[in-house]
Amino acid sequence: MLHRLMILLSFALAGSAANAGDDGRLTGTPGMPSANTGLLALTPSGGLLLASGAGVGHETGVAANTLPIFLGLGYGYGPKAYSSAALCLFRSAGSNTLDASFGKNGTTLTPLTPPDNRDYVGLTTLLLDRAGGSFAIGTRGKYYALDSSVDVLTATHHDATGALDVSFGDRGSLIARVDDAGVPTGSAAALDDNGRLLIAGYNGGRRTKTRLGSFDNWSVRIALLRYTAKGRLDTSFGSGGIAVQEIQPEGGRRGKLTREFLREDYKAIGLLPDAGGPALLAAASAEGDTVNLMRFDASGNLDRSFGNAGITRTPADVIVSVLMRDREGRLLVAGVGNARLVLLRYSAKGELDTSYGDGGKREIPLSLDRLRIATGMPLADGGFLLAASGYQNVILARLDSEGALDARFGSGGLIDTALGESVTGANGLALDRNGDPVVGVYNQSGTVQSGVGLVHYGGGISAQTRYRSMDYWPSTTCGASK
Repeated sequence: MLHRLMILLSFALAGSAANAGDDGRLTGTPGMPSANTGLLALTPSGGLLLASGAGVGHETGVAANTLPIFLGLGYGYGPKAYSSAALCLFRSAGSNTLDASFGKNGTTLTPLTPPDNRDYVGLTTLLLDRAGGSFAIGTRGKYYALDSSVDVLTATHHDATGALDVSFGDRGSLIARVDDAGVPTGSAAALDDNGRLLIAGYNGGRRTKTRLGSFDNWSVRIALLRYTAKGRLDTSFGSGGIAVQEIQPEGGRRGKLTREFLREDYKAIGLLPDAGGPALLAAASAEGDTVNLMRFDASGNLDRSFGNAGITRTPADVIVSVLMRDREGRLLVAGVGNARLVLLRYSAKGELDTSYGDGGKREIPLSLDRLRIATGMPLADGGFLLAASGYQNVILARLDSEGALDARFGSGGLIDTALGESVTGANGLALDRNGDPVVGVYNQSGTVQSGVGLVHYGGGISAQTRYRSMDYWPSTTCGASK
């Protein structure tokens, strides 16, 4: 029986407007790369595109669920009592309806090859290319034996109609494993100004063998992979298309950024391309007590003119989610730590800006359970939007150019929306064609990841909210006729 999926909350926010545009609407920064907005994007036609991982049930042949995080292997009893990894795309025609011209009734379902793979996939980033096509990037758990799997990076490309681009990678998708010993993740992605795909992730978790046995020593590294527009590793970058930088040496104690931690829906890395091919990365240490900001040059080497020989390390208890550039060219790192939003600002050369907040850092307390930032974006007036979530809440925050909460926005700079049900995260942020913020959410019903939907903030920035119940976009009809 197909699941009907709860509610889509559409928020009409009344009151005074203090946005960037003359008409009171928010406006994004023109020309900014689409690298921080998670799994939601505004298409050239004005629709909203949302991506999710899925499982194709072998009993039914249709998507069993949509989810941004991992299900586990999903096998059961009987020859077909399991699901295989798939990808769902949803495109809206307006605020609440799917675009029937896209895919099949507004959705596409792409089973990942080979068939009957028993894998799972968790997505972190959706990117639009210049032709209106889309890249969906994340991590795939490849099944190879009972209760055993290995994580690999994954990316898939669809054209503007929702059709799989079979010329990309291996018949439309790619997978990559950085080495045979590490635990790679597809935590962040971006397109550079040459249309090349950058994917960044943590890579660590080696085992050390001694005469006393085998032990984890958890060397943690950052891996940055660069692909051509057709999904081939760019061999002019790094070593065969891959640049690796250690951020915690071998022998460190097992910290927060272990395999188990990364299988949650924490983004955990910020990635921002630079003009001409270089790229900037921000990532937490494995202990979660240091922010590592680094710059790779166009060849995949650390840019030794940046920070301290290519890296700036800042003590801060924060799990990084977003890296953004303000209109002055300064770098802003945002994340969460100890029930707080945490922001750090750096110069374009990687120096901590001690004039910002308290010695370069701002902290904003939030009383949310399981707090995490999903996405953020710079605004044309120099401010920023951040989307965060807790167990059953979504928070939209607006910051001014100095990182302080904009008191004209919502209630003291925040709009806290209680959804009344569990959400796995606020996994996407976009401005719609009217300049209204929209946050993509993933609903959790009981123990099953069961749907995707939007929280739509309309008409400006008032603290007052009015909402009406709608349907989540139904995962059970993803890519199928209604």
